[in-house]
Amino acid sequence: GLMQVNDAPNGPLQDVGPEGNCNYLCLDITKEMIETGLYKTDNEVNVRIGTCYLICLRDYYKINNAKSLVAAYNAGPNKLRGCEYEICEISSSTRNAHVPNIIKYYGEYANA
Repeated sequence: GLMQVNDAPNGPLQDVGPEGNCNYLCLDITKEMIETGLYKTDNEVNVRIGTCYLICLRDYYKINNAKSLVAAYNAGPNKLRGCEYEICEISSSTRNAHVPNIIKYYGEYANA
């Protein structure tokens, strides 16, 4: 999907679903959307879940800088907890390639 939402244990679907930590931020995400896999085939649902997960990372996990937000979206917030949400316990490919690329593209599109 567009937002690369996955169903990993303790991943975005568990946080934004009806029983997740961030369900109060994601009231329009239903159990059916998750259980039927609609997030995999419906771009609108996929983007809504991905966007809600970003909001969850920012508001529930209190991750406020862009690099850490991108890293947590990619690797999961638990990977950053030990470093007070700085980029330390994540893979070098995420830290050295993925995060800088996303930040670069964000800057390009934000200023377009």
